[in-house]
Amino acid sequence: MSGQALAGIKVADFSHVVAGPLATHFLALNGAEVTKIEPPGGDPLRNYTLDPAELGAAPAFRGINAGKRSLVLDLKTAEGRDRAEAIIAGADVVVENFRPGVMARLGLDPEALCARHPHLVWCSISGFGQHGPLSDLRANDQIVQSMAGLMLLSGREGEPAQRVGFPIVDTFTGLLAAFAIQTALLQRERGLLVGEAELLGPGPHLHHVGGGDAGPDQADGGVQVVAAAPVGVHLRRRRAADHKGAVVAGAIAHVAVQDVEEGGIPRSHETVAVHVRVGGAALA
Repeated sequence: MSGQALAGIKVADFSHVVAGPLATHFLALNGAEVTKIEPPGGDPLRNYTLDPAELGAAPAFRGINAGKRSLVLDLKTAEGRDRAEAIIAGADVVVENFRPGVMARLGLDPEALCARHPHLVWCSISGFGQHGPLSDLRANDQIVQSMAGLMLLSGREGEPAQRVGFPIVDTFTGLLAAFAIQTALLQRERGLLVGEAELLGPGPHLHHVGGGDAGPDQADGGVQVVAAAPVGVHLRRRRAADHKGAVVAGAIAHVAVQDVEEGGIPRSHETVAVHVRVGGAALA
């Protein structure tokens, strides 16, 4: 629709799984033309299903990537990098959620490309910000849930913390990224100062929700989402043997919960940071 706010805005989407693709999904709903760039193996979210018939196009993948153009590029090859750079040069917005430094190692350095194409709005989503002692670490929804203390609100009192079945961290982050991108586009449109800024994601906010003095107070129950195990108490007991990989992920998250409990606050307040760059100059 020509009347949509972001009609004519081109977005190069290098992100994967939920947070980044959800952000670009919101932009697409507002009229932006989004090109999703995937590696030869595809976005891992394509296979986020227990139904063999849905492999390659899982409902979660379809839900947040509908309406986007799809392109497969191997960024580890010269041809793939050249095509990617051409797409970036013609885009208004670039979104990626690799760990800091990965795009530069692939030959697509954000700082260099923004300096070369000063019209660009570049949004980087990462688990622990672009700078700082934890910036190189991987993160996902349940890790941030645990570090924020949110997992203490799920499950039964006195039992191990349980993750929230809905990807609340990824969803919050996707919304924040879309908000930041649209703000940056407005900043560019009005000719305001170019530069870069980092917005903290849900980690610090959820810490205040889940890390207070009150412990979990939930009736006997549990959210039974098999594809997102472990979530509820019943699912943990009945399905643990069938979903060993998911249990390992939960165990990693639980270690982070212990870090919060012993130290009182998360080790880093930069959990899930959205870093937005407008043009090539740095803010004073």
